[in-house]
Amino acid sequence: MSFVNHCESLLQEFTREYGERDFRKIYDELTNSLTFKKNLPVLTNQHRPPNSTELIAIIQNIRFFAFSSKRNTSIAATILLMMWNQNCNCNNLICDDSNLLYILENVHEKSSKLLW
Repeated sequence: MSFVNHCESLLQEFTREYGERDFRKIYDELTNSLTFKKNLPVLTNQHRPPNSTELIAIIQNIRFFAFSSKRNTSIAATILLMMWNQNCNCNNLICDDSNLLYILENVHEKSSKLLW
């Protein structure tokens, strides 16, 4: 399964389980935050893929996600990695699908070890 298809499947599964409203809340909190607006250009200018630690750190620096659930953090980091892929990787081919899937797997593993 490709990275994009896998991410879309994860997001659809989340939406089925928790509803469109919860998904929109996570998406809006992420994309409207100053942390996101400041860090996405940094990620896209590095000419290397972001690692799972960077993605989670960016998410946890957004007030909404600081004490949010592990699943919300994981979904937000998935969205952020998808945006990096779309804005940077698709044009520059910095990272292939297998590496992106590996990063995503690490994101989910690390977010599962968060306190909440």
